[in-house]
Amino acid sequence: MAEGFSPVERPARLSDEIARRIAERIASRALAPGDRLPTEAELCQAFGVSRAVVREAVARLRTDGLVETQRGVGAFVSHSPELSVFRLEAERASPAELRQIFELRTDVEAGAAALAAARCTEAQLEAMRTALSAMAKAVSEGENGTAADVSFHIAIAEATDNPIYRDFLRFLAHRLEQAIGTARRNSATHQGWSERVQIEHEAIFEAIAARDPEAARTAAKAHIINAAHRLGIRSRT
Repeated sequence: MAEGFSPVERPARLSDEIARRIAERIASRALAPGDRLPTEAELCQAFGVSRAVVREAVARLRTDGLVETQRGVGAFVSHSPELSVFRLEAERASPAELRQIFELRTDVEAGAAALAAARCTEAQLEAMRTALSAMAKAVSEGENGTAADVSFHIAIAEATDNPIYRDFLRFLAHRLEQAIGTARRNSATHQGWSERVQIEHEAIFEAIAARDPEAARTAAKAHIINAAHRLGIRSRT
């Protein structure tokens, strides 16, 4: 019943990896809507893991809307698995996948900055200013300022006055926090890079504060492209 699965290597979270593999089989229709998943015992044997890990994996699939469970019967593929939640696993993304994520981020964040320039309140501008100051302070104290960086981008998302932008950019910022941290650490090892990063953020802020949507869009796009370059990611031509 559990054919097609094989033991997994030991990633940071085994349950996440198992959930991903089962989700792939659901997406390919190897497990079709209404199909019963293999039993806990069968999945434990197939993946070489404990029942607790399998239960965590199934719980994640259920949360994502991919499976439904019936007490005493088992887990079944949802009848609408294509409606499951959107996920990004940036910390495990391949270089090609990370480039694709940054391509998405470039356009989304540029659009958000433009909307923020048109719609932000004084309180929202102050939140951006506070995050900008926190970034500068962190760098001056030898820290990388990742938390403040994330806060700055979330403050822009809040200023769009669009809950879809806000929720998606919150999601994106937190999923990319590790990549943002890596980019900032890379900047710290190259002379002048940290200052350049700060200047890029200030350019975004100044355009938003000036209520100039196109300047904000341009500054945000340039910043995300440069951030990708600091991670060694180059755009496709």
